Amino acid sequence: MSLPFAEPTVVKGPQDLVKASDGSAVIFSCSVAADPISLRFIWKKDGVRIRHKPKYEMTGPVKEGTLLKFTLKIKATNMSDSGSYQCKALKNGKISTSNPATLTVVSKFFTF
Repeated sequence: MSLPFAEPTVVKGPQDLVKASDGSAVIFSCSVAADPISLRFIWKKDGVRIRHKPKYEMTGPVKEGTLLKFTLKIKATNMSDSGSYQCKALKNGKISTSNPATLTVVSKFFTF
């Protein structure tokens, strides 16, 4: 007998944020189809795991219908936050990774 969502599946990954002003807050979200028991979830920037730091706020899971939503908030961006962001769900040796989303941080003195 197969349990529903025995393997995690990233249903909706973070969306590209083409440009954000230096100092602004940015939020990425990711929705996963998975049973929350034993589910591990991580965020990556340029292929490196993002650790909890004062600059980041990571929340989830929040149940939205049959999906679990996770968010990553960068409280005040700076130029070094530009890059590629992905979410990754892990459960029972199975991994599901989102497509990358690109963030470009520009100087607040730059006009769009």
